[in-house]
Amino acid sequence: ASGLVVREELGAVVPDPEDPRALRTTLQGLFASQLPSRAHVASIAKRRFARDRYLPVYVDLYGQLSMAAQRALT
Repeated sequence: ASGLVVREELGAVVPDPEDPRALRTTLQGLFASQLPSRAHVASIAKRRFARDRYLPVYVDLYGQLSMAAQRALT
C-alpha cells in the first residue's frame, strides 16, 4: 500500500511508524503540502479496488477450487 500511496500521490508514508519524530515530520510535511482531492483518491480507488475489476479472477479461482475439491472427493 505504501508504494501505491507514493506512486499515485495519495498522501504520505511514515518511514518508521514506531518513531514519534518520523511520524511528526511526515505529518508536518503532509499538512504543509497540497492534499490530494477527493476526486483523485476516489478515481484511484475505483480503478484499483473496484470489485467488478477483480470479479472474473474470483470466479475463475472459485471454479478451480470447486473442481479440485470435487476431484479430491472422488
